[in-house]
Amino acid sequence: MQGELRGIEAAANRLTSTQDNPLRQAVIYSDSQAAIRAVTGQCKLESTSVRNARRAVERAAVSCDLVVQWTRAHTGISGNEIADTLARLGGKRKDITDVGIPESYTVRQVKAKFREEEEWRWRKARQLTYIKRTGVILDRRQCRRLRAVAVSMNDRRLICEALTGHGCLRAYSSRLDGGMPECRYCGRSRESYIYTSAPAGGGGGRLAWAKMPWIIHTI
Repeated sequence: MQGELRGIEAAANRLTSTQDNPLRQAVIYSDSQAAIRAVTGQCKLESTSVRNARRAVERAAVSCDLVVQWTRAHTGISGNEIADTLARLGGKRKDITDVGIPESYTVRQVKAKFREEEEWRWRKARQLTYIKRTGVILDRRQCRRLRAVAVSMNDRRLICEALTGHGCLRAYSSRLDGGMPECRYCGRSRESYIYTSAPAGGGGGRLAWAKMPWIIHTI
């Protein structure tokens, strides 16, 4: 997408720099719909490349009737094929360009790294530290099964919260949402610990939102 943005910017700058017989009408073709939406302001994507391309298009649109139009890639259009060839040649160059790394790429890389590390800790940790601190006793087979559970990161968080008594109980979450800390089962005292469990569908007080068969109550 950055290459497309720089191409649109260069084409728009070419229009404004032409002094002899300036064009009254012009069409800039691009096979990147994301770049077109960014330049025309149809999305909220903001970066240096987007801002530069958008400003160049706005300057060019003052002096001529300018249209930024999408074209299908790899269909034999000469201009598009030339652009693809130049892009492939540019990708083989080893010199450093002046195009910075976009913020979206950085965010994706950071999230992927955190997800990779969380997956490694979940599957490779020899002891479930957070569970052991609560005094919950699990044998080795149970620990292996819990580590090997193939669930999402959010579901793993809910499992750890239920086992440790942190996060899913009203005594804790009321500090975040401003709600009442009373027990959802009896309504008489603070909901601060999980003291028993029951099979799924085994009675009231079960945390249905967490999709787990825990009965909550205070001690």
